Amino acid sequence: MEIYLIRHGQTDWNVRGIMQGQTDIPLNAAGRSQAESLAESLKALPIKALYSSPLSRALETAQILGKVLRLTPFPLPSMKETDMGRWEGKTWAQIKASDSRAYKAWLADPFRVPHPEGESYAQVAVRAKEALLSLEERKTPAAVITHGDVMLALQALSGEKLMHDTVHGITAGLERLGLSNSCVWKFSLNDGKLKFDGPLFIDNGFTGW
Repeated sequence: MEIYLIRHGQTDWNVRGIMQGQTDIPLNAAGRSQAESLAESLKALPIKALYSSPLSRALETAQILGKVLRLTPFPLPSMKETDMGRWEGKTWAQIKASDSRAYKAWLADPFRVPHPEGESYAQVAVRAKEALLSLEERKTPAAVITHGDVMLALQALSGEKLMHDTVHGITAGLERLGLSNSCVWKFSLNDGKLKFDGPLFIDNGFTGW
């Protein structure tokens, strides 16, 4: 079964480099424009169902796509962004300055070490994969509008190396992988096994969290 994971469009906090996590930040004008442009490209894919994280930046992206694809988005709560705990609302610079010990511990093993007072990528991957497994039963190619950390967690769960691998290279690593706002990553799900097939549509570079 083909699953297309789509990162939501841009928000003002993306532009400012602020950690959003589960804080409900809406799309900005650029984000809505990104979704509108992507919708036309998605017509070429065999998408028959549309799902979304319940956070407004994802749901609005899904609604814009749905109008063009003539699909109604259904909420998937388990596809919401990582709970980043006390780091939400802060920039990486603020986090490194005010919470350096926790930051270094997290960076040493970002898949297993949780964000302080929040979730780990491993926890996110488990809940997100369970959501995708529920879709596999329907055997319908689907698009799921979600978030950067969720996509990274699922990519790591499928056997790929998590790209948070250097203190100053986080953004560069994500650019190489193609995790821009409104990007599309293709996954295959067969008999409960998740495979990352790679990025399909990439916007103009990584724009922040």
